[in-house]
Amino acid sequence: MKESPMIEIVLRRHPQETQVERLHKEYIRTSNEMTIETLKMFLGKKLSYSPCTDFQVCKYLFNSITHTYIILTLICIPNIDYGNM
Repeated sequence: MKESPMIEIVLRRHPQETQVERLHKEYIRTSNEMTIETLKMFLGKKLSYSPCTDFQVCKYLFNSITHTYIILTLICIPNIDYGNM
């Protein structure tokens, strides 16, 4: 069975984000088959935040001489209940 390639991700909180703290470690290395939904669940557990569906992820690519990093900026947007308006 072939092992899936790994990717390197930098998880960085948006500068104006106030709902969640920044991650202690911003760098992770994971399978390139990881979904955004799985990433959001991981973030929810690491940051003790629920529901993890509130996370919005903006993706940027950064190329260094030896690696390509995916820089994800985290923004937390709570769901709004429009039923009581």
